[in-house]
Amino acid sequence: KLYDELSIKKEIPTVVYAGNFGASQNGGIIVEAANAMQDENVQFVLFGGGSEYPAIRKDIEDKKLSNVYCFDLMPLSRVSEVYSLGHVVLITNAPGVGDCGMPSKVWSIMATNTPIVASIDPMSELAEVIKNHANGEVVQAGNVDALVRSIRRAISLKQASSFGRDYVKQQADRDSAVAKYIECL
Repeated sequence: KLYDELSIKKEIPTVVYAGNFGASQNGGIIVEAANAMQDENVQFVLFGGGSEYPAIRKDIEDKKLSNVYCFDLMPLSRVSEVYSLGHVVLITNAPGVGDCGMPSKVWSIMATNTPIVASIDPMSELAEVIKNHANGEVVQAGNVDALVRSIRRAISLKQASSFGRDYVKQQADRDSAVAKYIECL
């Protein structure tokens, strides 16, 4: 549905990033990856907001990147559509911030079974979740070459799996979370 609504080409592999663009997300690496892949059959679709988002959009415009579409964030009720749009979904962090938290979008992405490519600190809790429980791959935060290679690999595999969704249902859905909370009390 979003392909038509947003006039995005359905036949081209799609890399999605949705979320905040702030200093800790290192959104510039997404622009660098899109620039490196500009002559390839791949499109980047960004849904964002945040302090760095205007600069990211300007950088895309300045580089004349025709393989990048930018949109404001979608309502929470459409998050599954956003993450299902991608052949690959990106999660990015600046180097050194990997242990500062667990983005809530991880569970939403995993629930869609869309492959994840994460440019994050490889020894973080987030990296462990992705490596062990998601349909995804982790590359060193800030390494654009590794990010591009991983995106290419994920697109070429065209791999779908219920692995991530099953984990989310067992560990993070509402019933599981409430049961764990009650158990703690």
